[in-house]
Amino acid sequence: MGHCLGLYHTHSGRGCDFANCAEAINGSNCEICGDLVCDTPADPCLSGRVDGNCNYTGGGGFNPDTGNIQSYTLYSCMTHFTDGQVDRMHTIIENSSLLANVLCTNCYGIDATISGPYLVCYSGAQFTMNNLPRQASVVWSASSNTTINASTGYASASNNNVHGYGWVKASLTCGTVEKTKVTWVGKFESTFVEGQADVCPGNMYTYEAQVPGGHQSSYNYTWTKPANWTVMAQYDNFTRLYVPLYNPDYGTVRVSITNTCGASGYSGITVYPGYGCGYYLVYPNPASEQITISYNEDSLNRFPDGESKSFEVIIYDKNINNVYKGNSDGSDLIVKTSGFPEGKYYVNIVNNDRVEQKTIIISHRSSN
Repeated sequence: MGHCLGLYHTHSGRGCDFANCAEAINGSNCEICGDLVCDTPADPCLSGRVDGNCNYTGGGGFNPDTGNIQSYTLYSCMTHFTDGQVDRMHTIIENSSLLANVLCTNCYGIDATISGPYLVCYSGAQFTMNNLPRQASVVWSASSNTTINASTGYASASNNNVHGYGWVKASLTCGTVEKTKVTWVGKFESTFVEGQADVCPGNMYTYEAQVPGGHQSSYNYTWTKPANWTVMAQYDNFTRLYVPLYNPDYGTVRVSITNTCGASGYSGITVYPGYGCGYYLVYPNPASEQITISYNEDSLNRFPDGESKSFEVIIYDKNINNVYKGNSDGSDLIVKTSGFPEGKYYVNIVNNDRVEQKTIIISHRSSN
């Protein structure tokens, strides 16, 4: 096969093949002598000079490749062509009017993927194809909010004011194979803040900025909050706030996100201290080592005379798997959470026919 695709024997010019001049042992004339491939070492002709373990036994200062298919090694030792031999075969194929027509009838099943950033600004970004078949080329296209060079894959926002989801597409010239990468073009739009709107005084709450494509270390977040709330921690796209126990302010928790294209406007969630607190407090929230479940200060006054204040606690993870079950006679219940994986949990508190559910976050990261 190698001869059909333009390869000589690795010993060409020596011993048993004099088609070309002999390649020097140090390879200094590899481009014009021997097999004309520079990553195959000089070969004295391996016939009778390779043992059963595929070791060269001939001496003479040579260090030939005893596994090369184009040598006279043992058949059991033949395993490979070198990269240089593969390149030479491709070149021969591409320059053959007969063979070039069968190079690439389609590209189905190839593992070609697009590399490039998620974020595309007016300043531009480069997209490339990985694992592109040697014989294929790419024609690039993009969504209407993106300008892209069809040949090079260099893309930019169509103007400095656009923002929104977009895409870049690579169409391979062999067959009808297309690869698409979703992008965000420009600065972020007003984003969505996820967190608790009805909050209880004396508790901590975590708010998350929902970022298209997820948080990146290069993004910056500027948060606002009700005036007398306290920032306990801020990390990545999260902020953790404490609602004061007495006279907490109403207001909004908002965020502006700055990416390399610019800063978004502020948007967020309106918060209502004192609403939805129910009978119970669950704190701290987020938690790491443990949580405490107790009655609100005024909730005990709402119990009818003689009604039991004992309660049962059942905690579920985000997949609704039961991870804890316990009981209290009405006093504070402490639940160890150090072994809980990080994530969202649902705390169900059952008293007589009354059921309350609280959402908590378990986070074992240290505060910044």
